[in-house]
Amino acid sequence: MPLTTKSGNPITIGVGTGSAVKLVKREDPTNAEKQQVIIDIVKNALDIGYNHIDSAEVYLTQPEVGKAIKGREREDLFITTKYAISSTFITKESFTPEEFAKQTFKELGTDYIDLFLIHFPADDYVQTWKDVIKLRDEGLVRYIGVSNFKPEEIEKLIEFEIPLVNQIEYYWGIDKPKVLDFHKKHNILIEAYSPLKPIKDPELIKLAEDANISPAQYLLKHLLDNGILPVTTSFQKEKLLDSFKVHNL
Repeated sequence: MPLTTKSGNPITIGVGTGSAVKLVKREDPTNAEKQQVIIDIVKNALDIGYNHIDSAEVYLTQPEVGKAIKGREREDLFITTKYAISSTFITKESFTPEEFAKQTFKELGTDYIDLFLIHFPADDYVQTWKDVIKLRDEGLVRYIGVSNFKPEEIEKLIEFEIPLVNQIEYYWGIDKPKVLDFHKKHNILIEAYSPLKPIKDPELIKLAEDANISPAQYLLKHLLDNGILPVTTSFQKEKLLDSFKVHNL
């Protein structure tokens, strides 16, 4: 993997604060008990050994991530966030990548972002990409990339700079050879969200049994073996631990 923490450590699979986690916050943003649920997910993951945390503007979970990492060695962590050019899910506070970077610093209690992604290719995403490049050049973020971009959309960015990462929905059983070939050709790392989506598939369960590993481990290992970095999550610490064990397979 081309990404490391600022201290130089390789990054683990990611623990996400989106999917069902973000709904906990959106349902009642001021509810302290629900906020604590999110904090505990991140703390549990860090205690297990995860060093890679995934968040986003539209998840509304950055303040909880900030509380979860408080007291930890920042340079040993790798934090990703995603900027929404526009959104129907939240009331935006920031309307440029620079404004959102500053919002993120405040919410996380940090002075840099490890990986800054454009969440969706909305509106004038080419100009937004130029603004994100500037953030990196100014030292506010370490790595830059995109999320949910199709190859033809990335093509429009390449003349300015090739994104290092594209975070997309990807999992065992999806047949997207053209997508894989495009990313490999341009040396773009695919980060996969929803990597456990097929976890109840009977064929998958049989393959995992034959390999003597859990279905989650089989799904995550399949991605890692193909050079794809998964981002997963769970409300249950034992499931986070089960997934993390993929690093020892």
